[in-house]
Amino acid sequence: QDSLLKGINNISGDTILINLIENFIDRMTINGGAIGLFKPDKSNKDVNNNITYKAENINYDLDTEIAYLMNEAEVIYGDTYLTGGEIETSLNDNIVISKTKEGILPSVSTGKEEPTFGDYMTFDLTTEMGNIVNGYNEIEIGIFKGENFYTAPNNDVYIDNCIFTSCDLDEPHYYFGSKKMKIIDSKEQIIAKPMILYIQDFP
Repeated sequence: QDSLLKGINNISGDTILINLIENFIDRMTINGGAIGLFKPDKSNKDVNNNITYKAENINYDLDTEIAYLMNEAEVIYGDTYLTGGEIETSLNDNIVISKTKEGILPSVSTGKEEPTFGDYMTFDLTTEMGNIVNGYNEIEIGIFKGENFYTAPNNDVYIDNCIFTSCDLDEPHYYFGSKKMKIIDSKEQIIAKPMILYIQDFP
């Protein structure tokens, strides 16, 4: 941008279609193994890491600076790995949105952790916090399901209307239920308010 250099955005693919309006590039469509790399400028205080993204098809709107990733969509930001059926990356708002498409659920993972899946996901590149609707995560201490998953930069997870169990059935024999639950990553601890034990759905 003329007024503020946010960084350099490179996109490549097998085929690139460029749409011009009054001699200005309005939109680019990249097909066939599309790969993108955004390198933030040193003066850009909002984005701290390179953003690598790829998909079978990418539709890039230069006016809104939104890239629409479709089919085998992936975004890598630092140690955070995001996937989905369809992903939108907004370099203006520093927001990544992942949606369900053709049975492929959004997922997010950090480092070597197991991914968290959900129906819909947003990730803020500035705060490095994410929100997952109808999330599901299976880690060493058990299985977590909830309406909303919030992931903090320190990998602590906050879950609304959550259930926790070690039973991997779709309808578990037992589970612990709570309106609010927090998973402390560094201590492998769970904090819940309140905590109710359910056996065959009976509290």
